Amino acid sequence: MTACSTIYYWYDERGKKTKCTAPQYVDFVMSLVQKLVTDDDIFPTKYGKEFPNSFESLVKKICRYLFHVLAHIYWAHFGQTVALELQGHLNTLYTHFAVFVREFNLVDPKETAIMEDLSEALCTPCPPHRTT
Repeated sequence: MTACSTIYYWYDERGKKTKCTAPQYVDFVMSLVQKLVTDDDIFPTKYGKEFPNSFESLVKKICRYLFHVLAHIYWAHFGQTVALELQGHLNTLYTHFAVFVREFNLVDPKETAIMEDLSEALCTPCPPHRTT
């Protein structure tokens, strides 16, 4: 799967690197996220149960993979998004994601550099309107 000139490879549980199509990559990402989010040992749902020591690294992994999917959608499918009049929804999703990821340092800035122009455009507050 690609975004701009970046190729994203999938790494399986054993660390094996695999080149795959975008639909395969997105399926791998969504399956992994579903598996992790529904695992009570990783995301405890009972009061008093501790989060695992690996929690932060797992959340960073999830965010990194979700960023790859969003970057691919923008670079490869933004035209279709506009044709379907969904760009406002995509921009809102991306803005919330980008602000959250920046706030908690969840994805390496080197990784997000390919989307920096969009991030700046969407995440920079507009100056207030002056009324005279």
